[in-house]
Amino acid sequence: MHQNLRLNKLLFFIIILFFTVSCKNKKTNNNILSQSEFISILVDVHLANATLNYMQADKNWKNFNAKDYYPSILKKHKITSKELERTIQYYIKEPKMYESVYDSVINRLSIMQGDITNKIIQAKK
Repeated sequence: MHQNLRLNKLLFFIIILFFTVSCKNKKTNNNILSQSEFISILVDVHLANATLNYMQADKNWKNFNAKDYYPSILKKHKITSKELERTIQYYIKEPKMYESVYDSVINRLSIMQGDITNKIIQAKK
């Protein structure tokens, strides 16, 4: 009996935790993207910009620009340009939150860079 009570409490806690976490990833009532969604989009935007900068050094790829990539990023994340625009405007008005978002973006990009560097080092061995 005591074991069942513990199991029920644990199950209740896990369910509450699940709903709490899942709600944080939803859009807010003003169609503002959550921080985690916004971070993922900004990571993709920065990766696209870095790719474009790299490609534009090659004359064969000079005709590509960021406008060619942004629609695919919006499609990947299933958002509209208006939603992204509203989100950016919202975070601009909340500088501490925006700073936190960009800290996470930089952190994620740094981790990706480290992973790639490690793979290159391993491939050279």
